[in-house]
Amino acid sequence: MKSDIRPQTEPASAATLPGIETLRLLTDDTRLRLLRALRYGDKLVNELVEETGLPQNLVSYHLSALRQADLVQLHKSDVDGRATYYGVNLPTLTALYQQLGNDLTIPSLPPRSELPPLTVVFLCRANSARSQIAEGWLRALSGGRVTVRSAGTHPTMVHPLAERVMAEVGIDIGHHHSKHVDTLAH
Repeated sequence: MKSDIRPQTEPASAATLPGIETLRLLTDDTRLRLLRALRYGDKLVNELVEETGLPQNLVSYHLSALRQADLVQLHKSDVDGRATYYGVNLPTLTALYQQLGNDLTIPSLPPRSELPPLTVVFLCRANSARSQIAEGWLRALSGGRVTVRSAGTHPTMVHPLAERVMAEVGIDIGHHHSKHVDTLAH
């Protein structure tokens, strides 16, 4: 009979996890509370329990997850080496912050002189929301340097919520109208 046991792998540190994956680790409210409690200095587990009001086993569990991701480090007391203090690993958090910035940055388009003549068409069924939003975004992001159109196979009308959502980010698509794909045959 073949065994289905897989070898254990070491936990990935924040340096090896993509920034977004590490951010997912921090979306847990308990872990975020622990990091906030540690931002002003190192603390013992019992101090974290008292400050957060969480049970000791829960604090220990989440500290372990943060340690595995290299976001929290521990050190022994300088006096007798018996007490264990937890603290934020600032270099790792700084690297995570920079990685998140890189992961979430929208790349800029090349200067107009480097951009070849380009036409982009977004197609969908009704040409009422997704394709209209995509058209608006590309036109705005390209600064008008890309010819952008949208159309649908069964056009209806531009959805008012699509207009409102785009207006919230400063892009006006109120002048758009739904078009049939055949009108863009050229």
